[in-house]
Amino acid sequence: MVVWGGYQVSEPHSEKYCPSHELWIYNSLVRQWKCYKTRGEVPQGRSGSIAHMIDHYFYVHGGHTESGNTNSIYRLDMQTLTWQKLLTNHQELLPSPRDKQASWLYKNKIYCFGGHGPAIEDYLCNSGEYVKDHSSGTTYPRGWNNQLLIFDTETGQWSNPKCSGQIPSPRAAHAATRIGSTVYVFGGRHLQMRTNDLHSLDLETNAWTKLETNSKPPCGRSWSSFTAVSPTRILLCGGFTQDNRPLTDLWLLNVPNLQWQRLPQRLSMPRLWHSCCVTRDEDILIFGGCCSNILDYEREAVHTNEVLCLRVNPKSLVRLCVECLVANSKQTKSEWKYLPEALFKLVTLNEESSNMEQNTNSGFADLNIMTTY
Repeated sequence: MVVWGGYQVSEPHSEKYCPSHELWIYNSLVRQWKCYKTRGEVPQGRSGSIAHMIDHYFYVHGGHTESGNTNSIYRLDMQTLTWQKLLTNHQELLPSPRDKQASWLYKNKIYCFGGHGPAIEDYLCNSGEYVKDHSSGTTYPRGWNNQLLIFDTETGQWSNPKCSGQIPSPRAAHAATRIGSTVYVFGGRHLQMRTNDLHSLDLETNAWTKLETNSKPPCGRSWSSFTAVSPTRILLCGGFTQDNRPLTDLWLLNVPNLQWQRLPQRLSMPRLWHSCCVTRDEDILIFGGCCSNILDYEREAVHTNEVLCLRVNPKSLVRLCVECLVANSKQTKSEWKYLPEALFKLVTLNEESSNMEQNTNSGFADLNIMTTY
């Protein structure tokens, strides 16, 4: 899991953007973090941006900085740890500055939908609606949009294709995930409403469909995560309700029959504006976010650095064997030297992590959410 950017509490009632030259990588096999220092055209610190890995490049777009919303896009070469700002010569070929948009990859192109920022008319605007946020004031007016944007990583150009069908209303802080050539979008904020509507987008035709589910849906929310955990299931995690409550609930959406299932397990603490990803070993990793009412400015916001690992499938045989060796190290450690080199390293690193977790507040939690549904 790669972590870059965001913001945190620096002192009472003061928040700052995390150092933008730092890139953190979490190894879920050994439950350890490593920080890398980057160089080059390092982006300004920001939150609410989107990021994707394509080959050995890490792309970051949009977000909110100390200067306001941004539409810049940067690329980090993971082999040299060098940043490059990707430039387009004409403003009308760039999307409007925005944060809290949803994003996904398809055929090595970066897709973005919606977000919150200034009006879209003076920027790339072949299609899409914009609704002003009257609470943002007149000095730096902002609002919501429902544009579909595509960044072609081979040509370095943005496009804003026209869509057909039941296009979702302008929104921000919504969540999206891709299964095959279909993207599913859930919730988000539109005007003063945090929604629980579900939409799909056919990426071959750019046709939207509003989906009606066959069971009681989760309550309306923004700042949740919505992650495909199998070809037929999507995990909804946490978020922020209409009445400003951070959530701990977990839901699975069965895609073929459009049925929601609320899981009996709950998060160890409320989460909103967190990140979620699935590793090659099918660990579902949830990191960061806010654990309190993010809009209550009279109280200190509570942020977390806990890594929560969820599973909907059994652990691999290798993982089970490594954990068994570490759990029984007093009886087995003398024989570890006979293990293959890669396996020996994996076992010793796991032992190191286990010792750290026993002696410190490790910031790691494990939750099994396997289900027969």
